[in-house]
Amino acid sequence: MIGDVRYELPIVDSTNKHAAELVRLTEVQHGTVILAHVQTEGRGQRGHVWQSEPGQDLTFSVVLRPENFLAGDQFLLAQCAALAVWDTVAGQRVAEVRVKWPNDVLAGIHKVAGILITQ
Repeated sequence: MIGDVRYELPIVDSTNKHAAELVRLTEVQHGTVILAHVQTEGRGQRGHVWQSEPGQDLTFSVVLRPENFLAGDQFLLAQCAALAVWDTVAGQRVAEVRVKWPNDVLAGIHKVAGILITQ
């Protein structure tokens, strides 16, 4: 179950880097969540780095270890995640919500989510 195991960090460079390090060093359970209150080196497209705003952003990574999942199907996983975020945000009746493929969810002109899938 996603979130059964959770690491909550007050500050981290990148939840994704932290998750990758956990996977490299330990047997991380499928569905483990790494949550940070502040992220200082989030990774964006084309090498852009961004910092979260304390109390304003949800910054987390989820370690998934699906069985029989081909590396070529990663985009399908990103699509599912983007559409799940879209569905959640659109249900809040905010500005027009759209997905900017391959990995951003926008409400009006504002980016509300970026989805990063790595191996």
